[in-house]
Amino acid sequence: MLFPLASSFALDWHRGILQIDHMDSSIQMQKYGETSPSYPEFNLPIQITDLAEFSSEMEAIMCFRLSTGMMVKWNGPGKFSIDRFEHSWLPSSLSAGESEYARALLYLNRGRLFIDAGQFSETTSLVIETPMGTLLSQNAIFAVHVENFRGGEKKICTLYCFSGSVRFEGLDGTFLELSQGNKLALLLNEGMLKETTMILDASDQILWDQFKRQRQKFSDPQQFPERTLPNLEEAVKPALEDAPVQPSNYFHMPVLPTTPSFNRD
Repeated sequence: MLFPLASSFALDWHRGILQIDHMDSSIQMQKYGETSPSYPEFNLPIQITDLAEFSSEMEAIMCFRLSTGMMVKWNGPGKFSIDRFEHSWLPSSLSAGESEYARALLYLNRGRLFIDAGQFSETTSLVIETPMGTLLSQNAIFAVHVENFRGGEKKICTLYCFSGSVRFEGLDGTFLELSQGNKLALLLNEGMLKETTMILDASDQILWDQFKRQRQKFSDPQQFPERTLPNLEEAVKPALEDAPVQPSNYFHMPVLPTTPSFNRD
């Protein structure tokens, strides 16, 4: 995503805060740089800054929130990873409105992520990578479910949009936008992607109701962990003077390197 004002500056990104509110004991955690997963032992809720992959071989639930402004629930079995959650700030002298920028990058291999990013500002973005393609959102409430089909020969991805809109970019070049009140079913078979769009029904709405009820069980359910504002004196550096600034109404997140210790098969 290109932020019009920030596109003329080299933003200095700072790692945010991950708050884990609930994590079933069957879930394993592998931090960036570690060679194998382990079962974490800590008291919840807990706030950490680690990039990590989470996995479970059985049904499991994990609920967490990020300082970038999103509430998330993951249902296993399966695995997912949190690859980026970062903030950047512009000095007040340079900002015409929003001075904070934030971005998050998640990877979902299998399982279901329910995400409330409805409070995102125009300068906050979310990217979710899946085996089928990439999801991009700025201020939506949605769920994405990836599952194996026929012994893993095929993959099925279902995207539910409860509020706002979500963009999907398939590995085969397919580009789709899902609006509020709809769901998108994707089937990947031998490299071919088939898609079907449907209207959300009453059973789909249960996902949203369950998510809201579970969040209310946690302390300060509407609050996000807060990232401390750093010293902005050297936070941004002007780009090359001859570099053109192209304001845009869409977001582009540069391709970020895959975490080498995470197995994405």
